[in-house]
Amino acid sequence: MSKVLKLSSLFVMVLAFVLLCGCAPKDVAKAEEKMTEAGYLCKGYQSEEAEGFVGGFFATKLTENLYASLYDSSKAAKEAAEKLGDKDSIQVIGKWVVWGSEGAIKAFKK
Repeated sequence: MSKVLKLSSLFVMVLAFVLLCGCAPKDVAKAEEKMTEAGYLCKGYQSEEAEGFVGGFFATKLTENLYASLYDSSKAAKEAAEKLGDKDSIQVIGKWVVWGSEGAIKAFKK
């Protein structure tokens, strides 16, 4: 009985992880498309100069703004977020580091 409980708990945790990380777009183009569909004006960029940095974009809609940077790994994203400082407004979502207004971050997560 305890093995079944452990396996089902593990399954629930993996499912929750997949659902939470599955919401983040996989690349800059898809992220821009997603935010454009949500009514935001977007401008993306990519860079090969910075190690670990893939690209990012800026999205705006009246008073709501979002800045998002994509890294090649979640570890690189966490390191970049730590270097940025203000922990309250910065969020790490998978390989993305995002900051901005609460409404824009919610739209990005959908």
